[in-house]
Amino acid sequence: MILLLLVQMALAQEDMSIPEPPILDPPTDSEADQRSERLGKMLRCPVCQGLSVADSRSDAAIAMQNRIHDFVVAGYSDEQIVDYFVSRYGEWALLKPKSSHWFVWTAPGAGLLFGLGVVGWQIRQRKSNKAPSSQLSKSPTAKTDDRYRQRILDELDGEQ
Repeated sequence: MILLLLVQMALAQEDMSIPEPPILDPPTDSEADQRSERLGKMLRCPVCQGLSVADSRSDAAIAMQNRIHDFVVAGYSDEQIVDYFVSRYGEWALLKPKSSHWFVWTAPGAGLLFGLGVVGWQIRQRKSNKAPSSQLSKSPTAKTDDRYRQRILDELDGEQ
């Protein structure tokens, strides 16, 4: 509730104008409504946070949607309007941020793949280290096995 009041107060106290002059001619009413709706879907509601300004019914979202509509009617371009809200609220205000936050989204997957690779490498190392030692102990040519092998062969020859 307090957050809602703070957002409403901030919206009411802010300068209603964009620093640059409008670069477009004022649109017709239907064009203004369509552009306002489209721009409202690009911006995040400060209260709901998961919804766009156009989809939210909070007082702050309605105030932002009205401000967007006023800017569109005045002839400001989409870029000017989006830049206005980004300059005041940061990129958080955009539902789809402009800057590349690809690292934030790919780092967990890359870390998981790296970890699986390390585990696989460790398993292979352990298997390759065990294989030669087990082969040496069972090898018939090992010196310790030669005399036992020879004794068994001698006993087998003697039984025939």
